[in-house]
Formats: sequence, C-alpha cells, structure tokens
Amino acid sequence: MVVQVLSIPRAALHGQVTQRLRQMLVENQITPGSKLNERTLCEKLNVSRTPLREAIKTLAAEGLVELLPNRGAMAAILSEDDVRHTFEEIGRAHV
Repeated sequence: MVVQVLSIPRAALHGQVTQRLRQMLVENQITPGSKLNERTLCEKLNVSRTPLREAIKTLAAEGLVELLPNRGAMAAILSEDDVRHTFEEIGRAHV
C-alpha cells in the first residue's frame, strides 16, 4: 500500500493565512493599534512564521497593518471609510 502525502502549496497557505488575518483585523478580533504577536498568531492559525510574515506584508500593502521598523507590526487604526476603501481596492485587484 502506497500512502500519498498531499501538501498545501505554499502560495495557497499564504493566501489562507492572509484571508484569515484580514478577517480577524476587520472584525476587531485583533484590537486596532495593538501589536501583532507572531508567536501567538502562529499558534492560533496553526502555521509557521514564514506564511504569517508574508500575510502581514500583504496586509501592510493593503493598509490594514502598519510595519514598525525594528519593532514588528501593528494593527492599523482605521475608520469605516478606510475599511470600505481597502475592500474596494481588493475587489478591483481580483477582477
């Protein structure tokens, strides 16, 4: 009997982590202005730091996360208009 190992492609994992982290930010499961603790988020999302860091970079480009040099990342403080604008930009990028 041969057992086939199915792995999730790295890009797919990165996308899933980005989507879940985006949802957590928008739904205020992560408090605006709070520091993103990589270790805690890795445990919560059951992923290693690499896909988490890639997701954080993507979300920083979208304006949902602020990257602080030599200090990590922080959840951006957004107005309702900021959130609406972010999702409009995401929608246009996927068309």
